[in-house]
Amino acid sequence: MCAAMASAFPNPIPAWVKGAWHTLETTLVEPYVSLLQYIENLGTSHSWMHVACHFRNTATGAVVQDDQYCGFDILNITGGLPDYTWTTSDFTSVEGKLDTFWSGQAAAIPNWLTLVEYKWYVKSFNPMSTTKPFAPHGPPVRITAKAITGSDSNYACAQQAATITKKTPWAKHWGRIYFPYGAGSVLVAAGGRLAGTNPTALATGMQTLNESLAASDYQMVVPSVMIDKAPSRQLLTVTSIQVDDILDVHRSRRPRNPLVRAVKP
Repeated sequence: MCAAMASAFPNPIPAWVKGAWHTLETTLVEPYVSLLQYIENLGTSHSWMHVACHFRNTATGAVVQDDQYCGFDILNITGGLPDYTWTTSDFTSVEGKLDTFWSGQAAAIPNWLTLVEYKWYVKSFNPMSTTKPFAPHGPPVRITAKAITGSDSNYACAQQAATITKKTPWAKHWGRIYFPYGAGSVLVAAGGRLAGTNPTALATGMQTLNESLAASDYQMVVPSVMIDKAPSRQLLTVTSIQVDDILDVHRSRRPRNPLVRAVKP
């Protein structure tokens, strides 16, 4: 058993600062502990928020199961310490920053996808003594309607996505977002790679979101439940953003119903 205590977050959090606070219950040795910039207490009352960004698929033949989601885990900081209560102003502040991010990336999103709502869920860890790391979160505690539509008219398959990697101090515990990417010639080059400066533009937009959250005392985090094959319960802060030019496939976004099915003979 190893326990560590570190100082509180600065208030407000400068964009370049990621603090460390709270205790860690795991089998890690001290050098590993020093890599973890934020460590979450095991108590279930210590919670954070997960916001699911819900995109409606409006293409011909699409059904509700064809909708797409991208999610963020966010910790609220007040007075330099984690704040497990969220006020209306907290939600609206973060939603405004998400609006800026998605609106700024609309040209890279197919015009048959519309961001229709944010769904907010309370997230927390179960105690280490349980086999399931996450406690049941129940229904969303807040739903906010939106109407941000993509503007790329060149169609790709619904599963096509650009990957945004949320890097943490622990390389095997990074987060990932599958960004719904269009197929325009200015977006995708020959060979199926992101064209030109598009990876940089997407990474810059995501990093701006991360820094904007931090500047207002909201920390983007990645939940982690294992370190070196040992169970743990912790939140890792997002220290940098990585986007490369290789497009990916998000298989669960495959359309449910075919419009045409040819069978021969």
